[in-house]
Amino acid sequence: MRSAIVLGVVSGVVLLLASCGGGSTTTTAPDDQQQVSEALTGFFAAEGEADFQRACAYLTPTRKDLIVQGARPLRPKSEALKVSSCPEALTMIFKVPGLHEVVANLRGVSDVTVSGNSAKAIANSTTADGSRVSNHYVLAKTSDGWKIAEAGGTNPGATVAPP
Repeated sequence: MRSAIVLGVVSGVVLLLASCGGGSTTTTAPDDQQQVSEALTGFFAAEGEADFQRACAYLTPTRKDLIVQGARPLRPKSEALKVSSCPEALTMIFKVPGLHEVVANLRGVSDVTVSGNSAKAIANSTTADGSRVSNHYVLAKTSDGWKIAEAGGTNPGATVAPP
């Protein structure tokens, strides 16, 4: 029961961090694919180390704003508007039980597809009880490299299963 609750909360928080995007023709630029994978891995590593300043550097400005807005309901009403930056918001979000374990247990990035300045990828993790979680991401190529533009929970049919 606890693992189902943690998985539900984790999926909800991941959805808080974004929504799923549409697609277009896929290309296979190896350098871009590697950079997309490295961006997601870096984002997860920064979150796992609670280095939320660094984690936010992997996000587009729009994604940062959405995370700040989404974190406000997690604060008591009197403090909700005090969440004004991405690092503050991630600090609040990571107080959700079980989320740190999923981030710390990144098992890899898969299914990286690149189309021009847009990419899609899946980050595969496990929960504390060993359940597998696959979260879908859309990244945008910027002048500063690949940034996470959208993040979604597990899509229907995606892997969320006991070990």
